[in-house]
Amino acid sequence: MAKAHRRIRNKRRDFAHKAARKIVDAHGAIAIEGLRIKNMVRNHSLAKSISDAGWNQFLTILVTKAEEAGLRVGVVNPAGTSQVCSGCGRTVPKTLDDRWHTCPYEAMSLKHNQSKSWEEIVWQKLLMY
Repeated sequence: MAKAHRRIRNKRRDFAHKAARKIVDAHGAIAIEGLRIKNMVRNHSLAKSISDAGWNQFLTILVTKAEEAGLRVGVVNPAGTSQVCSGCGRTVPKTLDDRWHTCPYEAMSLKHNQSKSWEEIVWQKLLMY
C-alpha cells in the first residue's frame, strides 16, 4: 500500500513540475488568486478534492520556478474577480450559481469565465492589492 501511495505522490509532483514549467515558459508574469486553501479544506464537500489535487504543492512549485526564471509573481485578492465586467469595468454582482455574465450597463452577455480582458482586470486588482 505504501508503494502505491508513493507512486501517486511522485506522479502528482512530476505533473506539478511539468505544468509549472509550461506556465513559466509561456508567460512573462504570473498572477495567482490569493485563495485561502487551509480554510477551503475545512469545507467537508471540497476537502478531499482540494487535497487530492495538490493545490498548495502546485502553487509552491509554480512560484519557485517563476522566481528562479526572474518572472514577476503577484497575488490577487480573489474577492469579486468574477464580478467585474470586462467591457465597462463596473461591478456586476453575481451569486456562485450564476454561470452567465450579463452587463446591465452595456450590451454584453457571455459565460462568466470568458472575459476577454480578464488579464487586464487581474493586473488592475493586483496593483490595488
